[in-house]
Amino acid sequence: MSQMSDHPSYDQALEQAAEWAIELGENPSQSHLSQWQTWLNHSQINQQAWLKIQQVQTRFQSVQTSNAAKEVLTGTPQRQIQRREFLQRFAAFGGITLGASWLTSQTKVGSWVGNLFADAHTNIGQRQKLTTFAGALWLNTTSALNLSDTEQHLQYELLSGEIALNSMNNQRTSQYLSIDGVQIISQQAHYAARRFANGHFQLSLIEGEARITAGQQSITLQPRQAVTIKDFKVDHMATVSPHAFSWTQGRLEVIDMTLSTLAAELNRYTLGHIHVDKAVQPISIVGAFPIDDINSATQLLSEVAPIKVSHPLPYLTLIQAV
Repeated sequence: MSQMSDHPSYDQALEQAAEWAIELGENPSQSHLSQWQTWLNHSQINQQAWLKIQQVQTRFQSVQTSNAAKEVLTGTPQRQIQRREFLQRFAAFGGITLGASWLTSQTKVGSWVGNLFADAHTNIGQRQKLTTFAGALWLNTTSALNLSDTEQHLQYELLSGEIALNSMNNQRTSQYLSIDGVQIISQQAHYAARRFANGHFQLSLIEGEARITAGQQSITLQPRQAVTIKDFKVDHMATVSPHAFSWTQGRLEVIDMTLSTLAAELNRYTLGHIHVDKAVQPISIVGAFPIDDINSATQLLSEVAPIKVSHPLPYLTLIQAV
């Protein structure tokens, strides 16, 4: 074990917590348990770090259970299950196997479970392409939407996560996107929409035209423009970022993005957790990183920035200064 510091930083504590998770993995001795308890009680920072390790470990281990739940719920003879019946089946399954606390958790896996009730949804790290009358519609990781698709209208609601629509070849199907009461109307457009956990959302337009109505405001977005909506108001206008669309191609393209922000983006695609030490968080990153192989993405980071990457646990990646 690393030497215990009188005033550990969170970065140090997290590394020590990972070491303790390994030490206590199988049949720990009473001496090891006593030493771990001493370390845990030493500071609140240690307790926070240990809690983080436990949360990520639980999330990592629970994915097999969640996949089993999905198989039971969706493996029925009927082509479709009505939402009410689906909910009843899930509640029954969860009551026996998972427990109510797991069903209502706000973890990544918990968010995915909530997405199961939508017309279309994706799991952690998964992307899905739908073919609509208007054009190609993509769902990014842990996303969900309800939709009605006809030759005249594509009406859909983004419930969580992120989507991208390309209707530039469309001639007659109008598109209506709803996000918490905000309406986006288009005829020919190539845009991406992302809903954040804090309730804000962003619309990025690369081609075509889209009209946004938020509360009393109505604006028309032009190519290469991005807008952030907060509390039914236009909060910020900016130029489209490359990563707003590159995820549809299986990569995250970034220009002058801080290492901490990039790690947060990569964390969306993995059951594990990427932690960046405070000392290297401000480093500016330029490059393209695969989102289907997060380990490769973090190793690539070590080639373009003065950092070192380690994996003390299967579900934990540490990024530190060289």
